[in-house]
Amino acid sequence: MKDTLLESTLITAVIVILTIIFGNTGTGLASNIMIFFVSIIIGTPFAIIGRYIGLFFDWFSSAIGIDYGSTIYKYVGFLLGAWIGVGISVNLFSNKIEVAFIAQCHEQLQSKSQCQCLYNKVDNKYNLDETILNNPNKEIKDFIIKSTKECIKNN
Repeated sequence: MKDTLLESTLITAVIVILTIIFGNTGTGLASNIMIFFVSIIIGTPFAIIGRYIGLFFDWFSSAIGIDYGSTIYKYVGFLLGAWIGVGISVNLFSNKIEVAFIAQCHEQLQSKSQCQCLYNKVDNKYNLDETILNNPNKEIKDFIIKSTKECIKNN
């Protein structure tokens, strides 16, 4: 059991680190630290459960005459369980407004770094919330246009 716990914790840690680096979880250091630790806490038990489900499928497939090897089932179970845990914690602790803003910006025209720059400028001046994002007034729209040009120029 000790090896299973270590394996599942390491697999979960790798998945959450990759999610933070390549995913869109927001940029707050405190938020990403929280996501990391909660992912480990939630993802490890899911990974262990996934391992045992994988072992069950290994047993079942062997019983019906198909043998893929227990390693495949075990690690697929580990990965699926860890992904579920990471997904739950990212959903709970990421800055949803920042994630939505950057995703929408990135879809339309800029690189991710330009969108992050734009988000930081707008959030620093207006403290973004859903009302501002959904119904910006003329002053905010003008500021976004000006900031977009600056971010494109600087990034």
